[in-house]
Amino acid sequence: MRRIPVLITMVVLMVAMLAIVGSPAQAATTTGTTTTTGTGTTGTTGITSPVTSPITTSATDATGTTTTGTTATTLTTPVRYGPFTIPAASSDDMPGMLEQVRLGVTKPCQDCYITSFKPDLIYSDGSTANVSNVTDPYTGSVKQSGVMLHHAVFTNQFRSDATCGSSGTLWGLAGERFFAAGNERTTIGFPAGYGYRVRWWDSWNLLVDLMNHETQPKSVYVQVTYTYTSASDPVEPLKPVWLDIDNCGDSEYSIPYGYSDTHWDWNVNVPGNVIAAAAHVHGHGIAVEATNESRGVRRSVDLKRSWIR
Repeated sequence: MRRIPVLITMVVLMVAMLAIVGSPAQAATTTGTTTTTGTGTTGTTGITSPVTSPITTSATDATGTTTTGTTATTLTTPVRYGPFTIPAASSDDMPGMLEQVRLGVTKPCQDCYITSFKPDLIYSDGSTANVSNVTDPYTGSVKQSGVMLHHAVFTNQFRSDATCGSSGTLWGLAGERFFAAGNERTTIGFPAGYGYRVRWWDSWNLLVDLMNHETQPKSVYVQVTYTYTSASDPVEPLKPVWLDIDNCGDSEYSIPYGYSDTHWDWNVNVPGNVIAAAAHVHGHGIAVEATNESRGVRRSVDLKRSWIR
């Protein structure tokens, strides 16, 4: 039976990612869990020439003879999206906010498999834009300074989203959600032999939510450094599946004072095995878990990245 690769994106209070591959017989109910204790125009500016890196393999036959050869070449290239101008903060407690959608943004390649995504937020000179805590030397009070990548979400317009494709919601209309990042800017990389398929007719969209704690407006770029291989290379395509605490809504929910434990269930419509996982949860979150109800297997997902084989 042919194995069907799938990449799952799991979001709890904003972003997380999983990936699966396997046979249809392994379909099950997966539960996304979060536990909390508090309140919870096309714009691209250039794609640089890719850096190439050959992948070499070696094999030893029954006679003990080892042969080495090059099977594929990976290419790495950063793509800038923007600029995005964020309004100035109105006070220490009220940062400037910018939410914006860009349609038809640049892809790193036209016929390839993406094997890793490395997100960042930068200024026009290429320096990193980030938020930091500043302590007042006289009062000891702490306030935030700088610019924050609250989140960036990429969708593939002409592919149906696994969990929201038929929902009729904004996310359902936006296409397949396949990559996202928060201010932790976690690199998502797939195990060897797997990748996210890109075709020439794919059209990508980008949603950003940015925060500015400075008293002056700031212009920044979302930059993603992609690693990819040719579509002719021996790579299994992954299918993204996004799980969220309210999934097809705004990634938010109201919680009571004190301890709470909230679940959202997804009845699997994309059968397969989990290959990779990463998760994101906002302040006061304790854990993100994925549970295979048919096997009684529960695995906590590291808030940065983990692989589940």
